[in-house]
Amino acid sequence: MKYYISDLHLFHENAIAFDPRPFASLQEMHDTIGKEHYSLVLSHYPIFSWRNMGRGRILLYGHTHESEEDRFYQKCLSEMRANDCRHVYEAEELRAYNVGCMRDYMNYTPRTLEEILNSRSKV
Repeated sequence: MKYYISDLHLFHENAIAFDPRPFASLQEMHDTIGKEHYSLVLSHYPIFSWRNMGRGRILLYGHTHESEEDRFYQKCLSEMRANDCRHVYEAEELRAYNVGCMRDYMNYTPRTLEEILNSRSKV
């Protein structure tokens, strides 16, 4: 089974403050997040156009954390759909999911694609 997660920022003490993360120290963050080894990185940055983006392909990305930048990105994708962008085709929705570890539906835990899709539908 494949699991996905982004933005762990291990060894980056400042990440505790800017997310804000529920850890008192770098050691506590490593003890919590680092108990598993993760080897899969998809797209660290969100992109506005990807191959077959309106034909069932799913983009999993990180980097934007839980920020105004991410809300802007998601708004742009919605507007691409609403304005018949040539790359959208006949898609019901453009599926791009922020899998940053700090997101509520990720909770610093790698998730399966099914878990991500199910959790995001509730957000």
